Amino acid sequence: MVRLRQQNSSFLLLETSRIKRKIDGNSYLINRNLWRETMAEENILFCYMLTDAWGLRLAKVTVFKDGKVQYKDGKRKESCCKLNEPSLKQIKEILKQHAVIFEYTSSEIEFPNILDGVMNFFTFATQEGESVELMAFNIGEVRNPKGHFLEGFMPTSEKNILNHDVVPVKAINVVKTFDEIAEILVKNGVDSKCLRLTYQ
Repeated sequence: MVRLRQQNSSFLLLETSRIKRKIDGNSYLINRNLWRETMAEENILFCYMLTDAWGLRLAKVTVFKDGKVQYKDGKRKESCCKLNEPSLKQIKEILKQHAVIFEYTSSEIEFPNILDGVMNFFTFATQEGESVELMAFNIGEVRNPKGHFLEGFMPTSEKNILNHDVVPVKAINVVKTFDEIAEILVKNGVDSKCLRLTYQ
């Protein structure tokens, strides 16, 4: 069992089959098959996975650099499609326009004041080989105008104390990049349910 800190007085408990994986220098126990499937490969351009708080996969989409797309919602059979060249080029351009996300780490992503919910896993990559893997909690809350966010797990302030009710700049940038890519994928036939950021 590993405890992932979600806010000052509460913890998200994640029970998994025992395998350790380092994320941003921090050791977490991650389900063996779950993490194997999310590890960035050289030919992956974009990957998104949604899980519940216990690591059970709810949806997943993978876009390969050759334009092939694999997607799956829950227990349904995996589906595939192929992006046309203009759509693939658009996604690559989106990643260039949002290059700042390649400087982020999971521990810096702001998170909402929610006790339970989902985990969001993202992999963004470029044709040149630059990539970043990010994990966030309930990142879809950035769309909620009444949402309240806290600093990431590792505050940058000298006081080393979590600041409450911050503007989730990094979370917003990640979601904006995700939304722009998702719009293209849905237009190309990918099930929108596979690209949701929340349970619903």
